[in-house]
Amino acid sequence: MAVDQRSPVALPIDALPLGVAVYRSNDGVTAVNGTWTTLTGCSAATSAGTGFLDAFPETEQASLLALGERVANGGPAVVTERRLSGERGTARWARLRLHGVEGGERGRCVITLDDFTGVKQREEVLTHRANRDWLTGLPNRSAIMTHANRALTRSARRSTTLALLFIDLDDFKEINDALGHAIGDEVLRRIATAFAEVIRPGGDEFAVLCEDLTSPVEAQSVAERLLGAAARPLTVDGHDVEVHASIGIAVPIEDAVSATALLELADHAMYRAKRRGGSTWELSLVTQIAPPDPATG
Repeated sequence: MAVDQRSPVALPIDALPLGVAVYRSNDGVTAVNGTWTTLTGCSAATSAGTGFLDAFPETEQASLLALGERVANGGPAVVTERRLSGERGTARWARLRLHGVEGGERGRCVITLDDFTGVKQREEVLTHRANRDWLTGLPNRSAIMTHANRALTRSARRSTTLALLFIDLDDFKEINDALGHAIGDEVLRRIATAFAEVIRPGGDEFAVLCEDLTSPVEAQSVAERLLGAAARPLTVDGHDVEVHASIGIAVPIEDAVSATALLELADHAMYRAKRRGGSTWELSLVTQIAPPDPATG
C-alpha cells in the first residue's frame, strides 16, 4: 500500500483500479499507486513533486499544475481529458479527475487517472465518418459548410478575398456505364489525389476553398490548374480513361454572405460552364446577403 506519510490517515490507493496520485499544494505529488505507474510510466520516485508532469506533453504541464494548486486550495473538482506522453507509437489519452480530500482538508487533493484512449479513438472514428467521404476520404458537404463559414469569418476579419470552386466531372456517368462502378470509383480516387486539397460534396463533385487571395483572378488561375489536373491521361485496370471537368467559381464581395449562398452560386456557375460545353470555368461574384448558417461556426 502506498501511503502519504504526512497524511493523518493512510490512503489504500493501491487497492483502486484507477491511477491515483496524492497532490499537496506547493509540494506536488507525494504518493502514487501502481496503476498510476502502469498507465503513465512514472514510478513513485519519478512522479514525486512536479515529476508527475513528465507523463504529459510540455504544453499541458503548466495548466495541470495550476489545476492541482486550485483544487488543493479549495477549488471545485475538475474533470479533464489530456494526452499522455510516451513512445508507444500511438496517441494515448487519459481522463483526470481532481478533487479535494474527504473532510474538506485544505492544501491537498487527489488526482485519479484512467486510460481514455479507446473512447477517444471511437470518437475520432465517428467524427471522421461524419465529415469524410467514404470513397476518397476527403471532407464531405457537411465539412465544407463548416470550413466555408470559418473562412468567411477570417476573410472579413483580414479584409482578404476567398473563393469557392465547385467542380463536376463532365459525362462521368458514361465512365460508370461503360467500365463499371469499380473503375469509376478508382477514377474518382485518382482525381481526388490529383486535386490534392479538395472537398468532396458527393457523387462526382468536388470543391476547393481558396483563402487569402488578393483578387478573383487568382481563383481563375487555380481553376485552370484544376482543369489541367483533371484532364491528365489515366489508365485504370488496363483502360485508358479521359476525364474533363466543369468548374464554378464563387467569390463573395459582401461580408455577410453565408456558406450556403456561396456554395449555391458556385454550383450555378458550374452549370453555366457545362452549358458552354464543359472543360471550362465560370465566375460568380456573390453579393447575396444571408444570415450565417446555424451550427457550422
